[in-house]
Amino acid sequence: MTDTASSARPRVRVTITKHIAIGLLVELPDGQNGIVRVREISWNDNKRLNWRKLRPVGWAGWAIPLNHREGQHPEFSLRLAEDDPWDDLPEKFDKNEVFEGIVTGVVGYGAFIELASGLTGLLHQSQLPIWLKNPPLESFWPGDRVRVCIQAIDRQRRRISLALPPISQPPGQGSLPPRPSKGLSANGEGFTEMDEFLKTGAPKKHILLVEDEPEQALAVSNWLRRVGQVVDCVSSAEEAIDLLEKFQPDLALVDIGLPKMNGAKLAGIILD
Repeated sequence: MTDTASSARPRVRVTITKHIAIGLLVELPDGQNGIVRVREISWNDNKRLNWRKLRPVGWAGWAIPLNHREGQHPEFSLRLAEDDPWDDLPEKFDKNEVFEGIVTGVVGYGAFIELASGLTGLLHQSQLPIWLKNPPLESFWPGDRVRVCIQAIDRQRRRISLALPPISQPPGQGSLPPRPSKGLSANGEGFTEMDEFLKTGAPKKHILLVEDEPEQALAVSNWLRRVGQVVDCVSSAEEAIDLLEKFQPDLALVDIGLPKMNGAKLAGIILD
């Protein structure tokens, strides 16, 4: 069953059949199975934290199909079916306006920076100053606050290109939808969950990271070690299973798009 009444993007009806480590397994009316990652369950942080209670097995609702690689499980978004922040993105923007964003991911060619809830842009390495000798993987960390300007918006492909502003240029009030406030510190300044984590630290854990893309594996493992965690990294489900026979990690971070056995099946094996 599909619906296009409320959006240009078709919605499909899905039913939750199982909770997995990365989110939800869902079934379409035609029997096809798919995945809803935790980040795609809701824009609201509290709802994402309590997703198992709020989206129990058997829950049914509308979802938006997402792009996925051939041969992998189709992926869907519940949050886009409820509200799409791109609808509130201004048609015109000032290239000189400065926004403060938060780094959400780093790859070899640049950093992904969240400007507002649901709006993430790419600061490509070509936009970095020539005096910055270190590559993006060594220059940015998830949780970093970065001041950027919007260079271009591709609405059809839902991409935002970013650049660094002149050093002397102060941040403006911003014309984007506001990012939900995370809270206030003792002195009244805003903080994020990442700020609190880096300030207070966390118990040291032994983490198994399963990621087949070398740059992403390096970025995630470096960040985890930076905050005091012990990390073993492998590039396939088969390597992970061999390693699990030797020790039991406290936590496993598994990429869904692994070669041969995919991450969803590996997560099921780990949970069993």
